Amino acid sequence: MQTLPPLAGISMKGTLGVVHMPRMWSKALLHAKGQLADGYRPG
Repeated sequence: MQTLPPLAGISMKGTLGVVHMPRMWSKALLHAKGQLADGYRPG
């Protein structure tokens, strides 16, 4: 299985204007699938 880093940038804003939300969401989804790259925390 391939592991991936989060695709959203650190300062990217979501649709509600919340900074980090897209990155946190993508990390949570990758972690749930067991695809979060080593060295990345899920939350």
